[in-house]
Amino acid sequence: RRGVGDVVLEKYRGIAVGNSGALSQEIHLAFTRARLKSKLCARPVDMKWSKMLGNQLTSAVSAILDMTPGEILRDNELYALEMAQLKETLDVMQRCGIKPMNLPGTPTGWLALGVGLPRVLVQPIVVWLGGASRGDKMPSFHIDLHSGNPRSEVEFLHGAVVRRAVTMGVDAPINRLLRDTLVDLAQGKIPKAQFARQKEKLLQLAAAKSPALRAALRPSFPSIPLVMVALAVVALLLAFLGVLPGFSA
Repeated sequence: RRGVGDVVLEKYRGIAVGNSGALSQEIHLAFTRARLKSKLCARPVDMKWSKMLGNQLTSAVSAILDMTPGEILRDNELYALEMAQLKETLDVMQRCGIKPMNLPGTPTGWLALGVGLPRVLVQPIVVWLGGASRGDKMPSFHIDLHSGNPRSEVEFLHGAVVRRAVTMGVDAPINRLLRDTLVDLAQGKIPKAQFARQKEKLLQLAAAKSPALRAALRPSFPSIPLVMVALAVVALLLAFLGVLPGFSA
């Protein structure tokens, strides 16, 4: 056990600070002097929602299905489910005037750009980034659920998307399903075994609620112009990913 005041640096990603006044600027300077790769964000709301967007990736599905993030992202159908929930979040952000941004060591802005691109081009990059970030580490949603915690952070991530969507007069059916399912699992209303490693059950429920997901699950071939544009974007992404290690946990 380490002594009081000892700090162990496990990953050197950096830290984002929302610029809300003099105090936040002082904190940013203190972090910078401590060589913590601090970034002062002009719009805290962009920072907070971008952090949430990255944290949404695989967190709820991992807990519900008892699968690792890597297993989820490598599965084509579950990858489509992940992109569908992120699209809902990005739609809500756009309606609210919130812009996704890259955070220190966390290319959430690039993730947002990749969400709408063909799976065959973007999925390998997302798998690589997810692996670089988490490895085999399970998200906190999974740890809380399987340790018997009756409360879940899902209310503050997917639940936030659902609540904001309602105020904007739109729906976020995938985020709503993931929130409701995980809350019911945490409270014991649904046995964990009902969904454990049974992706078909979750996909069937999700597809029934989301026409966009149903369309994404149907086999299709992107047009040649779209592929060319996607390849150009991916090339730009790769140029930046050499200095950006991955998504935060």
